[in-house]
Amino acid sequence: MPAILILIVLVSGFTFTTKYPLARYKQSRSSGWDSYFHVTAWGVFISLISAIILLSLTHIAIIQKLESLFPSHASYAFAKDVLTPKYCYAVAWSVICLMVSYALGTSLEFVWRNEAIALVAVEDDFEKLLFESMARQQLIQVTLKSGKAYIGLISEQDGSKDFKKRAYISMLPYLSGYRDDKLILQLTNNYHNHYKNISDDNSDLIGYRVVLPISEINTAAFFDVNAYLAIQAEQWHNHENKKQSTIDTQNVEAVEGPSGS
Repeated sequence: MPAILILIVLVSGFTFTTKYPLARYKQSRSSGWDSYFHVTAWGVFISLISAIILLSLTHIAIIQKLESLFPSHASYAFAKDVLTPKYCYAVAWSVICLMVSYALGTSLEFVWRNEAIALVAVEDDFEKLLFESMARQQLIQVTLKSGKAYIGLISEQDGSKDFKKRAYISMLPYLSGYRDDKLILQLTNNYHNHYKNISDDNSDLIGYRVVLPISEINTAAFFDVNAYLAIQAEQWHNHENKKQSTIDTQNVEAVEGPSGS
């Protein structure tokens, strides 16, 4: 019996962590004993709530009704030996634990989903960058280890539907280019002008998303169009390649609209 009760605690904790976004996020980033302790902690919490619910109900009357179903005849003696008050309480507590873990986790996911996303973002700088980029629809600049650079918007589903440990992110690129030997950003492609000619419906742009492995991302930061243009204008006279600088400025000016939306 004790082993079964411990199993109920663990199952309840696991069920809750798979439903509640913040708990699911922490569980996906835990390993070894930390993962077991995290599930166990939530299981103990759920078991205590279930015990309070059990004590608040009139289970004594229910147990008496169960006992009354089996008369004192010898052929029913085995049932009276099994269905003791202690056994009935254990079964009722187990059922309540499983119901509470599922109902509570589902309710928290439905009611406090956005708050959970914000809490997740606070605990991870990269997640915070993605969350703010999606919430504010602000352009983000990503540079890969290969030197390739993308500027665009993070796809919403990357941060709002998946709380597991991510291996990839997807973004809608507005500009792309590379960083030269001096790590100066050189923009060569402008996708935004092409998007304008397609449709105003964002669903038509899904096919233009770029999937990037997180392990290959070297740096990520917000991209401010006005700040970039100001820096380019200041450095233009001292830049060795004035032609490239002019192309970059023209490309970014075309994207100035969406960054302010």
